[in-house]
Amino acid sequence: MSRLILLLAALAVAPLPAVAGDSGTGAGCCKAAAAFGFDYAYVGSGWTRETAAKDCAAFPGTTYDPGVCSEENLVARCRHNLGKDPRRAIVYLFKKPTSLKQAQMSCPGEFEPVK
Repeated sequence: MSRLILLLAALAVAPLPAVAGDSGTGAGCCKAAAAFGFDYAYVGSGWTRETAAKDCAAFPGTTYDPGVCSEENLVARCRHNLGKDPRRAIVYLFKKPTSLKQAQMSCPGEFEPVK
């Protein structure tokens, strides 16, 4: 759990991503569920596949995918705009076994539980 908190703290200040169904241009998915319990999608015209891949590579245990993040085993979504620029947003996709409460506590933005 401490790795999750450290990564979220780092993500709060680093350029980050978003998901399928979200408005904006998707620049890919950073697969981090195995290491941190969530994947995150890069959304908005401020991201390119190159900047998203570079951002994802900065975190150990992650893999960049230029496609859309999977919603398999999804518990909740969290949209986080980076700074005041809505063109650079991240959507965290919290996956099982992360609990709904853990996801909500870790969300730095708009929280949406999955029904």
